[in-house]
Amino acid sequence: MPQQLPGPNGHPIEGPPAQPNFSMKGRSITKLLRLVDEWHGDLNADDYALGEEDAWEGSGFRGFEWEEEDAFSGERVLWSIRELRTTLDLLAEGRVMHHCAASYARRCSEGERSVWSMQLTYPAKLPQRILTIALDNHKKTVVDYRGKYNMHPHDNKRTAKKHWQDRPYLYYLRQSPRILRLWMEREGLRHD
Repeated sequence: MPQQLPGPNGHPIEGPPAQPNFSMKGRSITKLLRLVDEWHGDLNADDYALGEEDAWEGSGFRGFEWEEEDAFSGERVLWSIRELRTTLDLLAEGRVMHHCAASYARRCSEGERSVWSMQLTYPAKLPQRILTIALDNHKKTVVDYRGKYNMHPHDNKRTAKKHWQDRPYLYYLRQSPRILRLWMEREGLRHD
């Protein structure tokens, strides 16, 4: 598969595959998973160059709160979307959500991108992270949104069997696009 490389004007250009002769044949699952972990560790390595204490200015977009009666639990719940403005926030989001939110740190510190955490709070309980949202600040565009393990809200194929056991989370993940649309409409954001 071709890879995206930075072009002379900063726009991506299509380059040759990173490993054109790569084959899964003859490799164990353990070895493949180790290779994936190594690749993931190298992914956008210079984006992780910021220290954990680094913080940046906000994007200028407002956070969001939406309270409603929840059909699943029968309780009033509070949805919130808040901007992550430190490397430590991005690392924590990535650890809880099992994805690489921290790879946006450099672009966030330069004001190019912003990363947002959509959370759900039940009465007398701690907020639960539901979705991570990435914006292109200049284009006012949502460029990506992912749930735990990089799941899309309606993507059943990527969900491992063990994740299906968390039925409340999957229910709320499927509700998240509705909340995302409300926030996007208020902030004048588009979809990529």
